[in-house]
Amino acid sequence: MRDHDKEEFEAFCERYGDAVATGMLEDISCRSTDSTWPWRIEIADIEKHDREGLNVTLSGYVTFRAKAWEFIVEDGNWNGTVVKAWDRCWKVPCVPPPPQSVWLYAPVQAVIVRIMIDGMMPALATMTKR
Repeated sequence: MRDHDKEEFEAFCERYGDAVATGMLEDISCRSTDSTWPWRIEIADIEKHDREGLNVTLSGYVTFRAKAWEFIVEDGNWNGTVVKAWDRCWKVPCVPPPPQSVWLYAPVQAVIVRIMIDGMMPALATMTKR
């Protein structure tokens, strides 16, 4: 691990706690990409070092609290789990766009007609009085 990466990972552990860092490393090692956790892991490349695939180098990125970090982690029964690189990532690929509303670009007249059809005219009158 380069000194810069070591400092970056230590700063991450200090800021967010060892439990968060350990949880992330466990999920990276298990190749867990479930997005229901507080962090999201995207593994971009898996390099196998043996025939069984027990010793691997994983690279990708993790997002946590609207920030992202690139990582390279060696995992397996040779050396355990070793963080080789941990850098702040400023461009996160493959992030889905936020959901768009049907009414985002609708003209105001179409919205008013829809409110009239849905029977919400009293609510519109209250909004326009304010």
